[in-house]
Amino acid sequence: MVNNFKSIKLPSLSTSFSESGKSAKRRFDNILSTRAKKTGVFAFALILLIVGIVGIIFGFNSDKDISYACKTFDCSFDLPKSWENKYEIVEHDNIVYVYHKDIREKYGEGTGILFYIETLEGDSLTHDDITDPGNRSIALQEGGYTYVFGMPTDVQHPIWDGGDKALADDYVKMSKDHDIIKKSMRRVAHANERLTAVLIKDAELNELLNIICSSPLTSSNPNDYIKQHQTEFDKIVAMDNSALSYIFAEFEKGSQTDLRGHIMMNACRSILGSEDIKYTASTGQHWYDAYKDFINDECCLKGSSYIKENYTKALILLKKEYIQEEMLPVPSYNQIMKKLESDFYKAYSSYYEIVEFYAFDYSATKTGEIFEATFFYKMIYKNHYKDPDTVDYIKKARESGNKNYKQLYDEYNLEKEANYNFRVTANILRDASLDMSTFKLYASTSPKDTEWQEIENLSVFIEGNDNE
Repeated sequence: MVNNFKSIKLPSLSTSFSESGKSAKRRFDNILSTRAKKTGVFAFALILLIVGIVGIIFGFNSDKDISYACKTFDCSFDLPKSWENKYEIVEHDNIVYVYHKDIREKYGEGTGILFYIETLEGDSLTHDDITDPGNRSIALQEGGYTYVFGMPTDVQHPIWDGGDKALADDYVKMSKDHDIIKKSMRRVAHANERLTAVLIKDAELNELLNIICSSPLTSSNPNDYIKQHQTEFDKIVAMDNSALSYIFAEFEKGSQTDLRGHIMMNACRSILGSEDIKYTASTGQHWYDAYKDFINDECCLKGSSYIKENYTKALILLKKEYIQEEMLPVPSYNQIMKKLESDFYKAYSSYYEIVEFYAFDYSATKTGEIFEATFFYKMIYKNHYKDPDTVDYIKKARESGNKNYKQLYDEYNLEKEANYNFRVTANILRDASLDMSTFKLYASTSPKDTEWQEIENLSVFIEGNDNE
């Protein structure tokens, strides 16, 4: 029996330019050159013509589908026109959920999911790598990522007694479009103004580093190169966090052990100032690896709130290394997950086979010595295997000719999920771990609730929640 806790890792992002800074400079010079104006007029006219044609094409096709571009990763897909005003999209880092809007509004969190798209690092994953938690398939592999198309493993529409039949039928009808939507998925780059500005800034940083490294070629001392190009070096330092973001991304590529690596290290250490560590490094890469390890170790021991207060500029590194639990001290995070996993196993294992646990949408605060965290918690489980026709309610459905019999039969041994909205409080010990004797768990039974119910007995809570 598998019983592991998983967190979803964000794909790393590098904003480094794909061309050299000199090439970028030549392109900008050409744009400003008066000699290129005549050619530019014709080029501009051609662009207008192309844009006009594209606009006409999209105009004629606007009544055929609804295009959606994901905000958290580079993927877009098309929804049928018939879905208009009937769906709701929620994005969580590397996952996009698409809901039946009316079902979710009427029955709350954990219902109405039509499908979801998850992006995973690596474009050579196989089907066996992505099957967990089930009912998933690879839709697209491109640009270093695998895009997974997933469908619910449990009942998300109100086919139960007293459920809204019209909504249930509409859900089934919309679900028939899954294959069309999956085939429409494509990878797109978000060429917005902010990203364009970042790319231009990166090109400028690349050019400044190239200038500094250009002379004096006879010296092997990095400081000599900086002294000869002090103006360029000072410009890099003045870029502050923008420079750190670019240089950290360069170090993430690895092997920055040459002169350029030394210059980047010196620039970083000048920007960091008192946030730097006392460390003698043989190469720029050596320094960066040691600095990143130090920051991560501090975060594990003292929590990212401590990093936020004492190593403000290092938050750039935490965004690369830490995921949902970003603002949680890791010791307390692990304590919470282990306790919940243990408690849920004790409460559920007699009735179901537990497959997996997930937690997401973390938010944590520290007030004095009191720790508080809120998050969504998901348990993947399934019935202990048996022939569905031996189960009373399925047997009765078959004998009575119930139209839902086949669906009930097919779904009986599939994985299901239980979703909870939790709040945790506890006292914090001197080593940043939680005093579990003061641990308290609260639940909100609806995403619209503002009051928390303390759970004194998890088994009683679960049974009451399941019977509602």
